[in-house]
This record gives sequence, structure tokens and C-alpha cells, in this order.
Amino acid sequence: MIRKAGLDPTTDVEFKQFPAPLLRAAVDKGEAHAVADGDPNTYLWLKDGKLKEISSNLTGEFATRVCCIVGVRGSLVRDDKRTAASIALALLEAAEYAAENPAEAAATYTPFAPGSVSSADLTALAKYHTHHHHPMGDDLKKEIALYAEELKLVSVFKPSLDTAKYADRVYADVLS
Repeated sequence: MIRKAGLDPTTDVEFKQFPAPLLRAAVDKGEAHAVADGDPNTYLWLKDGKLKEISSNLTGEFATRVCCIVGVRGSLVRDDKRTAASIALALLEAAEYAAENPAEAAATYTPFAPGSVSSADLTALAKYHTHHHHPMGDDLKKEIALYAEELKLVSVFKPSLDTAKYADRVYADVLS
């Protein structure tokens, strides 16, 4: 997003690491101008109105993209496709269940949430996350290629990488 805003993330921005519990304090003290973290922390930080969300995996062009992909060893796909398929199906079922039953999903997660996050806050998060979006096949390959294109923008991947070929290489259809 920094690159797309016209800045060079390697020369125009100074990245600093802070221990997770100190991220919000770093902004409050002026030691950082922005933070990047995940839920539930970011959700809680936005609740008090002192911080503003610039971007997330649920905004703009990312709102319609998969946020998480599970990777497994190539040998598992080749040698035990049934287990790989079982993992994929279990995750799809869990995502759908969480989308359809956000309060129950939140109650299940509450004991494992960092800090003291209420079940009500976790329910709100479960309702606004995109648990129904799980592309497969060519649709998922297109999304993988889009992410690879963006990684080229920040020099994680070489500019010469053929992102369609990359997506074909890393994708495995374990459900057919």
C-alpha cells in the first residue's frame, strides 16, 4: 500500500519493531506514526477513536481477496492427497461455521485471545471478517498472482517473475 501511495517503502519509510504489547504506546508517545498488527488488537485500538484505519485486508481492493492460504508440503499433496484434502475441507467448514455462527465462534476463541478481549468484541470481529470468501481453482490462482505482483512492487519477488506461472506452481487442487 505504501508503494501504491507513491512512496518507496525502503527509502521513504523507517520501519521499527516494537514488542506487540507496546505498539499502541509507541504511537501514543509519538515514537511511531502508524502501526501494523492484526486483530483483535487493531480492532480494539480503533474502538476508542484515537487511531484511524488506513488500510487492511478488508478494505479497498483487498476486501474481495482471500486473506489466508494454507500451505502444505509438496510431499503431502503427492503422497497423501486425502490428508491434504481433509485439512482443506476442515478449514473451509470451520470458516463457514464461523461466518454463520459468529457468537459461538467468538466464545470458542475467547479463552485463547490475547489480553482481555470480550466475547462481544470477538463476535463483532467474526461478523465483519470475510469467512465466506474462499476461492478455489482458477479464481484462487488469480488472487495468488495478484499478491505476487504486489510482492514484486516491494522487491520481495524479482520484477521478471511470471506471476501466473508462479501461481500455477504453488497451487495444488487437493479436492478433485
